[in-house]
Amino acid sequence: MDAERRLLIVEDHALVRDGLRLLLERIGPAWQILDAGTIAAAERVLASVAVELVVLDHFLPDGEGIGALTRLHAASPSTKVVIVSAADDGPTVRAAIEAGASGYVPKSYSGDLMLNALRSVLAGGTYIPREAIVPSTAAPTPLTGRQREVLGMVVQGLVNQEIADTLGASESTVRAHLTAIYRQLGVRNRAQAVQVAMQKRLV
Repeated sequence: MDAERRLLIVEDHALVRDGLRLLLERIGPAWQILDAGTIAAAERVLASVAVELVVLDHFLPDGEGIGALTRLHAASPSTKVVIVSAADDGPTVRAAIEAGASGYVPKSYSGDLMLNALRSVLAGGTYIPREAIVPSTAAPTPLTGRQREVLGMVVQGLVNQEIADTLGASESTVRAHLTAIYRQLGVRNRAQAVQVAMQKRLV
């Protein structure tokens, strides 16, 4: 069985694509890094091999933003997609997450920050840049202060152990908080919780 994991870079500028390849090779030795310059080329790759994660430029010659994301999800529904963009405003980021992106990374980020974001996504989180998170003006929710704090860290892409370390709590306590959060929000998993948090501006 092929144990190799695959990551696909979708970026139309060859120089940027080569730079991303060099950076993403640091994600681990078990990874095969593929690339494509258009959405159409990416669709062909996804049709031919299993890809775990796509790093997608926001603007491409044959598609951009939500449209490009939708096409890639149609080609491979189980593949996680992280958008990379110069735009990091809240509405743009929220629209991408609500459309199914597993993460959103500003191009202003350092290589280490990007790698941390991708690792969070691969660990099951959803990465949203802190810059895009705005203070809530929504009506109060049934979440407690600590639950809102935990939800905020989930939105930022932290995994359970990182949340536990930040809070000085056990991982089982974090899981208990998440179970309560899911019940209060009427969701079943982290991705749905992040979508509701972004839609309702809970954090």
